[in-house]
Amino acid sequence: MFTDEFSTDYGGPTREFFTEIFGLVVGKLVHGDSRNFTFIHDLVRLGNNEYLYFGFITALALVHGCPGPRYFCKSVVDFIFLGDAEPTIEEVADSEMKEKLKELRECNDRELFENQMKVFFERFDSGFVAATVSYEEKDNLLKMMARHHVISCAHEEIPQYITGIRIGHVLSALKCHESKFLKEFIYDEKLITADCIKRIFKVKYSSILEESRLEKDVYYNFLTMFETLEDAPCEVEIQEFE
Repeated sequence: MFTDEFSTDYGGPTREFFTEIFGLVVGKLVHGDSRNFTFIHDLVRLGNNEYLYFGFITALALVHGCPGPRYFCKSVVDFIFLGDAEPTIEEVADSEMKEKLKELRECNDRELFENQMKVFFERFDSGFVAATVSYEEKDNLLKMMARHHVISCAHEEIPQYITGIRIGHVLSALKCHESKFLKEFIYDEKLITADCIKRIFKVKYSSILEESRLEKDVYYNFLTMFETLEDAPCEVEIQEFE
């Protein structure tokens, strides 16, 4: 994993190690789109304490000054830090369910909405078990559906992860410096990190030994600069070009 890495590089291999681990759990313990992840409900992995180990690893990474997962949706992080959250439809990981909820949200016709409710059986799985749903109950329905898919469906997995972060009172320390550490959990597309920069380049060194040493020094200093800037990240404006 760390071929051609310096053995002493202010935590470079350590940072990459944790970043790789956080990437490995995607699709296994967390899921979603655009790195706006929520926890997966998986009783087998829960029984194997995998969410607990995920929490341990997160705590260990932060204690060593490395980045956290940086891919959770805001509501999951609010639940971890505050014990409660108000999930949005945009945070629902299931793309099909997300589209259905968006369609319901955009429906402004009373009769059409109530007809849609007659075949919207997914609401029963989310705990909204009323025989009928009126148009006036639409906002409450959508709120409950979003909460179910983001928080409630993983009501055992999230606490197990939180228990892992609590090791050594790490979570308590994080809460004392909440504004500083929130960025280690929440995905921010405007945040430029050392890991982002590192993944852009594929380095090919010279075959001449002396030149290769100089090139490695340059690359080492280049990465170290961005790692030093980690505590003062830059923000960029994302633009789309045709």
